[in-house]
Amino acid sequence: MIMTTTDIMAGPVICSNPSIISTTGIIEAPAKPRDYYLQLYERISQGLNLDSIKQEFKGRFLEYHDERLRLVVRGYVLQAIFYHLTGIPFCESRKCILHNAHWQEDLLHAQIEMGKLCEQHQNVLDNL
Repeated sequence: MIMTTTDIMAGPVICSNPSIISTTGIIEAPAKPRDYYLQLYERISQGLNLDSIKQEFKGRFLEYHDERLRLVVRGYVLQAIFYHLTGIPFCESRKCILHNAHWQEDLLHAQIEMGKLCEQHQNVLDNL
């Protein structure tokens, strides 16, 4: 049996030696907005067309071939680097690029809107 990283990964990054970053995991693992799922279930139960739902939520989550993916990968690379430097890859702050987001909107906020380390992690990096 051939396994891919999506078969064994439940998230976007596994911080270890070596670290593994899955672009499929970045897109699929953090949850889309709650309302997206509610509308999806409602349309499925009513037998409605599902094509328009992605358009309604466009920009609120990553999709395959999304140009923002390169910016998000940068944050996961930093998480892997911080793991190797400090043993702690993640930050609790939603304003830090090291935030371990479980929702796409939090991911986009931390990685793109904020796009930088919090003061605490910037100090760690400066002192290394």
